[in-house]
Amino acid sequence: MRRKSQFIGVSWSKKDHRWRARMSVAGKEVNLGSFLSEMEAARSYDAASVASDAWASLVGRTARS
Repeated sequence: MRRKSQFIGVSWSKKDHRWRARMSVAGKEVNLGSFLSEMEAARSYDAASVASDAWASLVGRTARS
């Protein structure tokens, strides 16, 4: 099994033996969860990214740094 993700924001946790999704929001690291599959983690990152961008457009700034 490959331990390096092809997706942005997704990495393998050696400790938990699961895929993790993370992103930076307003300069802070946000853990989006751990997942059994790399694809699930990537989908979580994508959903959070869309939500973060929507929030940023409402307040008129860039949420992700």
